[in-house]
Amino acid sequence: MRTSARGPQPAERKSLASHRGGERKSFSSLGSLWPWGAFAFKAVSSFLIAFRLRATRVRESSPTSKPQAPVAPLRVLALCLLALAACADPNRPGPPRDGRLCVIVIDATNAAHLSSYGGPAGLTPNIDALAARGRRFARAVSNNTWTLPSTASLMTGQLQERHAVATPQDKLPASAHTLADSFQSAGWLTAGFVQMAYAAPEYGFDQGFDSYDYYGVLHEERKALGFQTVPDTERWMDSHRDENYFLYLHMRRPHSPYKPHGKQLARVEGPNSDHKAKRDSELEGADAFGVRDLPAADRERVTTLYRANLATVDAQLKSVLDRCARDGVTVVLTSDHGEALGERGWYGHGDYMHSESVSIPLIIAGPGIEAGTSNQVVSTVDLFPTLHEWFDLPMGQRSLLDGESLATQLRESSVETNRRALISARHRQGKLPQIGVIEGDWKLIWQESATPKLFNLAQDPFEFEDRYHSEPTRARELERTAQALAEKHRLLESKLAGGAAPSAGLNADLEALGYLKSEDEEK
Repeated sequence: MRTSARGPQPAERKSLASHRGGERKSFSSLGSLWPWGAFAFKAVSSFLIAFRLRATRVRESSPTSKPQAPVAPLRVLALCLLALAACADPNRPGPPRDGRLCVIVIDATNAAHLSSYGGPAGLTPNIDALAARGRRFARAVSNNTWTLPSTASLMTGQLQERHAVATPQDKLPASAHTLADSFQSAGWLTAGFVQMAYAAPEYGFDQGFDSYDYYGVLHEERKALGFQTVPDTERWMDSHRDENYFLYLHMRRPHSPYKPHGKQLARVEGPNSDHKAKRDSELEGADAFGVRDLPAADRERVTTLYRANLATVDAQLKSVLDRCARDGVTVVLTSDHGEALGERGWYGHGDYMHSESVSIPLIIAGPGIEAGTSNQVVSTVDLFPTLHEWFDLPMGQRSLLDGESLATQLRESSVETNRRALISARHRQGKLPQIGVIEGDWKLIWQESATPKLFNLAQDPFEFEDRYHSEPTRARELERTAQALAEKHRLLESKLAGGAAPSAGLNADLEALGYLKSEDEEK
């Protein structure tokens, strides 16, 4: 199933974007004159003061001298420089910066499997090349454990408890302000190419986009020669390479079904594989297993299929990433959540928030971004304020955002601050979800009906040693934060967004992805 949503497109849209881009360049040039204008203004002011004092001394020493006429040209020059300095004041909010931005989400990606995050060498060469030329955030986490609320958080800079898109029946309301809204308002072209059902137009994610194409999983799997999403994206990029644009690309893989392309599977499994196709057809949907005790060989095979799926999407993205590098496009590559592959007997995502479920990649590369690795805690909810600051977009009410800007960290690799990340698991009606709090090296997993768990991520990054009882002071501090978020979550029922109306085709895609189950089984 492929659907296309088109936003308002007046005939002059292209010329208007170009005109606005020209305005931004002229203002930007004026801003660059600020240091020289300020220096010149100070110099002329000093000269005028000195000249006035000298003229005053001359008049005072010579009583017969006539009053001197004002030095009009110098005064005019001084006033002009004063106006120039005022107009170019860098503390005043300026017009948006020119540029092109491509936000890429690869769904259900546990960062630990990417080569650049410590996974098997050579598994994801194209993503690794992006990480090498940009800023890799080594400790990025998702703000939720499944696609719909997490994508809403990325687009709005708000947690689930604020944007209220928390159940499969919820749609991002028209009153929400998204990244696409901001870039479109600034005169940029906006386009979305989306493979994941929970990011489809029916859930409100097409707002702010001039065009928004959804490629259903069934549509894509019928394509014998591969995905149409990427070629369509490339054609769009090529046709708008000289314009300001915001491009959103949401890839389904490595999300299940773990059905990789044959070439990538052969590369990952090696030449001595003795797998059986029938068993693979059962294991490719392992994220629907929930808690299950699989034999060791099956657990290993699930990991192989998942990694080959990850290698497949890496290969598919090569041409897009190459174009971004060629054209100077800023790239954000991330995921909406992680994926458990039996580490604790659990498969998939949705309800739990150990590292495998929420640890995600976050790589930002492009003009002006210093390459390197950041080891501070960050999350996808930080992208909204980061991109607004980076491209000089008006941010609106800062108090309505839950994220913090990373723009300073993109410019200066040495800047590291003590940051906090909050995570919510799937919302269940009448039940509080698991809540995660990460601050510095410590992570608390809190649940109302169970004893919390505390982990030292510096010493135990995969969270197997619970220190809740041995670190009571630290545990209590983080518990207070978790309980405050839980209080906000209790109010969620009264403000759930609602309004989603999936089509029959979209429901078929959701079923193919392992969704549309009972509330207790839903992934």
